[in-house]
Amino acid sequence: MYAEATGILVMGELLKSSIALSLLLLSVGAAASSHAESSVMKGSATFRAQVPASKDFEIGMKALDARLYVEAEKRLSRASIELRKTRATEKERVIARLGLAEAYLGMESPSHARTVLNEVRGECFANFGAESAECARFNFAYADLLMQEGKYDAAVKLAEQCLQSLEKNGKPYDVSICRILIGKIQTKQTYYDHAKQSFKAALPALELEPGRDRLDYAEAFYGLAIAEKKLGNEDAANESMKKALAIKDDAVQLDKTDEQLGQVQYDWIDGMPGSRQIGDPLYPFKYMVIDGLRVACTLVRSQKHMAVLISLANCSKKPLAVAVGKVTLEKVNPGRKFLYYCDPAYLDNVLEEDVVLGLTWRRRWFEHIQRSRKIPGYLKNGALDPDDFYGNNVFGIYGAWDTNLREAPPIVTREEFYYEGHKPQADSDLLTFMRGSASSIRPTIIEPGGARTGLVLFLRERYDDAEVALHLGNAVVKFPFHVPAGVGGYPAAH
Repeated sequence: MYAEATGILVMGELLKSSIALSLLLLSVGAAASSHAESSVMKGSATFRAQVPASKDFEIGMKALDARLYVEAEKRLSRASIELRKTRATEKERVIARLGLAEAYLGMESPSHARTVLNEVRGECFANFGAESAECARFNFAYADLLMQEGKYDAAVKLAEQCLQSLEKNGKPYDVSICRILIGKIQTKQTYYDHAKQSFKAALPALELEPGRDRLDYAEAFYGLAIAEKKLGNEDAANESMKKALAIKDDAVQLDKTDEQLGQVQYDWIDGMPGSRQIGDPLYPFKYMVIDGLRVACTLVRSQKHMAVLISLANCSKKPLAVAVGKVTLEKVNPGRKFLYYCDPAYLDNVLEEDVVLGLTWRRRWFEHIQRSRKIPGYLKNGALDPDDFYGNNVFGIYGAWDTNLREAPPIVTREEFYYEGHKPQADSDLLTFMRGSASSIRPTIIEPGGARTGLVLFLRERYDDAEVALHLGNAVVKFPFHVPAGVGGYPAAH
């Protein structure tokens, strides 16, 4: 018994020693992790800060780095709630909230970003100090917010303050990302010579560290091309834009959504390579070719609605599988506001299509793409000429072309179709993809030389400038539109 008792005592002492050693190792590990650094501002910029022990935080920041903004918003919202439970994680919660604001800025939701940034401002400066990387990151995000809100003077002042801090303590990559933001703001201010210098200064570091899918490097070339174009340097502008578009096309996958892969943004810019249009005083038909897919659209006022007429055509030599995503129409001047999407299940689609066709039929290209027909287009080396709008086409509800082909009703009168049970039912999948839900995409396959065309309707509202954004695969394509002079604040009045 004595031997057993002695053994128990010895085992007890060994257990205590083991526990003490484990606690020591844990404390050392915690101390090491508290000094470990990792990227926290993703996509648009990268600064360094402490990493909290939160799975949602880690996943959210990785999503932000990959430009998966919807996933980042979901994860970082959850992480900020989780980290609120104890004061010991107050600094980590601030970082999570900053990441959440960055996700909103990536999604171009400045109102949500402003709410988060205003809430976290005091906590950020109190916990980290004005000269910290975290506060530089806050200033960067707030400058981006002010730019999106059109407050350019305040935005550039804050971005330059951030740049000064980064030049002292930041890495060359971080400095270059800040210079890109400053260049964008200077372009908005029409200070093109200053913008050119900002973009050129960002290129050397980004050549060595180009960012995820080299997209930060592409952004510098993109901004430089715009500045060169405005300064009249056509050759330099064309060269920079071609480099930017080549990098972006490499990052695009049309059969994936921007919630599965990193978002790649294209902006239609008048006169730049890749940005084309059929000029018209009322209905300018603007188009770009994104990784072999020609994307074209215009705006038409249709009685109580704004109609976005969209055409997607395969200009490659192989079938394209396209994950068709949501369409948004945003008023950008005066003020900013998204127009309300109208569910086609509750509209007289035949009437709306007839109104739009009646307004545009004198333009032969519009008349053609609003019909379903099998007419071979002009193929150049086995691929559709991007400037040819007279080939094969399927016209129908945007994103529902394949469904329309399979479920086309027999020929009936208009009254029978609408009043005897043939009216289309509400399409829940159509609504979810139009509202940006990750639960549904609208896949469609377009054969070489073929096209798909459809209308997307929004409630009409007065504005001077508007922007159409099309989500196609992991690309977001943006088209600006300005109200023609003398049409009373509405685009395309007849």
